[in-house]
Amino acid sequence: MLEQTAIQAEQRVQSSPDSINTGVIHACQEGDREAFRLLFEAYKDRVFSIACYSLGDETAADDITQQIFVKLFTRIGQFRGDSEFTTWLYRLVINACLDERRRQRRLLPVAEFLPMSKAAYRKSPEPGYERREIAGSVREAIGGLNFAFESRA
Repeated sequence: MLEQTAIQAEQRVQSSPDSINTGVIHACQEGDREAFRLLFEAYKDRVFSIACYSLGDETAADDITQQIFVKLFTRIGQFRGDSEFTTWLYRLVINACLDERRRQRRLLPVAEFLPMSKAAYRKSPEPGYERREIAGSVREAIGGLNFAFESRA
């Protein structure tokens, strides 16, 4: 029975591009897992491409693609048919990408919020070493000078 349903669903998909929008979607809404597999196969690359383009990150796009099809599996019954199925699906993808970007902005690296250690506030010891070195050189140069004093009376 399941095999026959799968064959019928594949024939509906192959018969015309619009049949994805009618027969397969209706079967998905009735809980037909084979129809959902066909829907997944038909749209997985498009969903991934949109997510990848929107986010610029293939790993995040993979995650979004997975989330979309889980959401689609649980919410396909909410599709009313007021618009094209692809319009509804792509809007789900774009909304998920926007949510992901918002989430990424909220999760700034923790290091930016950690208080700096006391060592970070201290001045570098290098200027002190330089001053001591210069002072020693000046003392040495002054010590090597011969002063000729004349007394004026």
